[in-house]
Amino acid sequence: MSKEKIKEIIDNAAPSLETIHEAIERLAWLHPLEYEQCREDEAKKHKVRVSVLDAEVFKKRTVSDSVEEKQMARPQEARPWHEKVDGQELFDDLVAAFNRYLSLQKYQAETLALWSIFSYCIDAGNIAPKLLIYSPEKRCGKTTLLDVLVNIVWKPLPASNISTAVIYRVIESIGGTIVMDEADTFIRNNPEINGIINSGHRRSMAFVLRCDSDDHEPRQFSTWAPNIIAMIGKPADTIVDRSILVQMKRKKSGDVVQRYIPHKAEPELKILASKIARWRDDNFIALCGSDPETPAGLNDRATDNWRPLLAIADLIGGACPEIARFAAMTLVENEEDEDNTSIGVMLLADIKDIFEARKADRISTEDLLFDLHAMEERPWPEWNKGKPISARQISTKLKPFGISSKTMRIGHGKPQKGYALDDFEDVFQRYLSDLSVTTLQSSEINDLSGNAMRNTTQNVTDENTLEATEKSHCYDVTDVEYEERAALMEHDAGLNRDKAELVAKKDMK
Repeated sequence: MSKEKIKEIIDNAAPSLETIHEAIERLAWLHPLEYEQCREDEAKKHKVRVSVLDAEVFKKRTVSDSVEEKQMARPQEARPWHEKVDGQELFDDLVAAFNRYLSLQKYQAETLALWSIFSYCIDAGNIAPKLLIYSPEKRCGKTTLLDVLVNIVWKPLPASNISTAVIYRVIESIGGTIVMDEADTFIRNNPEINGIINSGHRRSMAFVLRCDSDDHEPRQFSTWAPNIIAMIGKPADTIVDRSILVQMKRKKSGDVVQRYIPHKAEPELKILASKIARWRDDNFIALCGSDPETPAGLNDRATDNWRPLLAIADLIGGACPEIARFAAMTLVENEEDEDNTSIGVMLLADIKDIFEARKADRISTEDLLFDLHAMEERPWPEWNKGKPISARQISTKLKPFGISSKTMRIGHGKPQKGYALDDFEDVFQRYLSDLSVTTLQSSEINDLSGNAMRNTTQNVTDENTLEATEKSHCYDVTDVEYEERAALMEHDAGLNRDKAELVAKKDMK
């Protein structure tokens, strides 16, 4: 069909029932070449200039072609409170809110309150410490803490997974607090995303260079934004070094907190966010250039990380400056290297079984090692390249749980290194309260409890009455008894003969 014939058909066609807006919607989906072929006719049909039609189709196409932009999260920024806010009251209300829904350790609620205020005031300084929320195991309250934080912090952008490019593009385009949950699933062994996160620590260097996808010209993107990272375990040391750490622990059975119910909790938390926004507006200028005094015990990087929070505390006044410095010292001192946390819980379970089997409230490091080494189906006998786990390695595993050996007297012997049951009670409640022996595959400890462990007289807690209440027990062991004992170990416990004899020898001393 010729062009003239097409023109004649269009000119003689009945008036279109399609509106101009519907036409723009339809034309926006055409390939650019197809649109070029019909743009003049379409403009004439709808009685608009071609340039106007081009502009409207371009605007509609820009939105339609970019699914990412259509679905771009637009974080809500809290509207500043309608009247002046008292800083001390705001701080106290924030601390109370965190404690209401969470079982927290000493000074953690105060730290979370100060960091929440900092998220609004990030541009007042040159350092942006990340808030690193981590735990040795799941079900320690991280998700509830994030629920509270995303209703309080500045322009929250929560994500359970995020790509490297999205981080700097979101920060550059809309800004906000990047809230990364489940970070252990996507930042470990990912040096590029670690580098992006690290770059946002110091304002003067909070940029990355990337070639723009349209013209391939180098472009600078900002990475300057508050970051919250929540995960099991810890990330790379470089991120830890740039963070304020909040270690979450499981709630004990006796800990009472209010259940977080969104529709009930969020209105109150939104009010706190509005009050923080107002406090920022009234105090931002005073924060700029502040140089707070820092505790002498902090290292250089910890000093950098805590300085913005201490500046906020000093401006709030009252008891807040002193509380903030105690919080800094306490949380920095509590920052401990953490290894494989599941192994840590396994070790706790085995130690608990050992205490129960021995019916003891104390155990020497030597005896603990002996019992662990006897667990053939556990990793302890061949922990270090075929060698048994050592006292130092046990200490390293227990350190993240706040447990260390002590010099103590056990029975009538000389003082020696060992562990007290009382020191384990808290972590047993937190991490083992709902674990069965079968779950942790520790049934072999019960099989060996009467055989592979030396009997130990229960220790008396009161040191002053120890000698008055305990009597020594000496037994003469015949060769026959020794042989019978070894044979029993070999048969019932499934030990080889050499190990059975070794266990029998120690058991019958």
